[in-house]
Amino acid sequence: MAGTLKPDLLYGSFALSRRVNDGYGYNATLNKKVSDTDTTQFRGKLRLTPGGGWNAVLAVDGLIDQSDNNRVNFPTSAAPRTTYTPIDLDDFKRHSGGLSLKVEKALDDGLSFKSITSYRRWHDHPNTMEQGGLVQLTSGGVQNPSQKSAVQEFQLQGRQARLEWTAGLLLSQVTYDYHRTSWSRSTSTGVVSRNEGLSERETTDVGLYAQGRYALRDDTGLTLGGRLYKTRQEASSAYWTVNDGGARSALVYAFDGLSTKSDGFIPKIGVDHHLTPSVLVYGNVARGERFGGFADATGVQRSAQYPTTPEKVTSYEVGTKATALDGRLQGEVSLFYNDYDNYISSVRHVVIDGVTVNTTVAVNAGRARLYGLDYDLTARLTPNLDWRFSGEFLKTKFVDFLNPTGEASTNYAGNRLPNVAPGTLFTSLDWRQGIGGGTLNLNATVQYIRAYYTDVANTAATKTPDQTYVNLYAGYTTADGLWLWSLRVNNLLDKDYAVQRTVSTATGVDATAWNAPRTVVLGLRRYF
Repeated sequence: MAGTLKPDLLYGSFALSRRVNDGYGYNATLNKKVSDTDTTQFRGKLRLTPGGGWNAVLAVDGLIDQSDNNRVNFPTSAAPRTTYTPIDLDDFKRHSGGLSLKVEKALDDGLSFKSITSYRRWHDHPNTMEQGGLVQLTSGGVQNPSQKSAVQEFQLQGRQARLEWTAGLLLSQVTYDYHRTSWSRSTSTGVVSRNEGLSERETTDVGLYAQGRYALRDDTGLTLGGRLYKTRQEASSAYWTVNDGGARSALVYAFDGLSTKSDGFIPKIGVDHHLTPSVLVYGNVARGERFGGFADATGVQRSAQYPTTPEKVTSYEVGTKATALDGRLQGEVSLFYNDYDNYISSVRHVVIDGVTVNTTVAVNAGRARLYGLDYDLTARLTPNLDWRFSGEFLKTKFVDFLNPTGEASTNYAGNRLPNVAPGTLFTSLDWRQGIGGGTLNLNATVQYIRAYYTDVANTAATKTPDQTYVNLYAGYTTADGLWLWSLRVNNLLDKDYAVQRTVSTATGVDATAWNAPRTVVLGLRRYF
């Protein structure tokens, strides 16, 4: 609901959402449905407009999530979405929320000032997981992560005859605490090993940025931008073995006062040109970085000590945007090429500080390339009917990849990047018609996702298959605009796809995460 609290001064809005389903999986041991959804969410806003060019918006939101739809693994040998684990995973609860204050002031000479202050927090308590899905337990654990983040941004925007620009200062601090107890059963000895890990990270980032577009001519513009940044992370980490009663039995390692930092400059340059008033062509080059840092509660002492350095990418893109038939036909096409350096990946048998680590750790593993084509076409076929067709085609490749063993089986150079679909297609039809004073909306979509690998080794057994989804939607908005009734059918053809498979010979885990089956969703929304 939204409305005026005081004319020309104070406005407010509030929204509440509740989503529940009884689960699309089945636990044959406990005789109950699993993989359910249970979320409650709210959002509220207050807007103050005291005049004089001032505008302020205070927003607050919160979420309680008691779902188990991301924590259930199903044994690959069983029927889709069937598990046999004797552990009840209904204990999950996530609390999250935050608030933000945005203050804007219009200044003279086309200038405006903006301040954005925000704070967010989330906490899982607890998050129990069991990986094998069998009556004979293989591995699992309980994790309790939490995160707090505070961000302050100051921004100036200017608009002159030929120049539009933005400059700002961004300050952020993120604190992440992670506590995990886990266990695994050896397939060769049957012995259960238990451990406990604890890590804390505090990451502080300072960024100074600016970007502007200068109109060289009425039909041509040049964009220049960049960001100076300095990031620092302080961390501590500890790891113990645990006895059957859950008490710590031996300290594996404990580190306090760990620290790493990174700084640099990230540039961007672009040019755009209108060939005609309805056809735009553009090109740009940009740099990007993803901060690395320390691992979370890893069982490997040397991995806990040594952080990864930032992963870097240089992106090149050219494209065009066009409209035709008085705007009834719109299209976009872009070609892009991304060059990655210091690619972060998990690798086994890495030598760290002269010592070989015989388990999997995160390291800067090498260089990679990703390039492809994006397109999007939208057409208004009739005054009431819209059609959209879009897609993406990608080619990926590891140019160099760390191979500490020197064996051919662990040489991943030439392999595809994990979790990147080489092709996706999407098409939809959307129809609207006034009926009984209200509006009826019908929509149909088809989405295709091409098969992709889920690991750097490009293991065929764990490859995600081709996926095709057909979805339908019908909605009716009443004449007064206050009610929306809807019916949605996802995965109409009820296709089963193994979207993630986990295999571990040491613990005997061979489990699969499945897509959601055909799902019918009834909706009712009330506007105030």
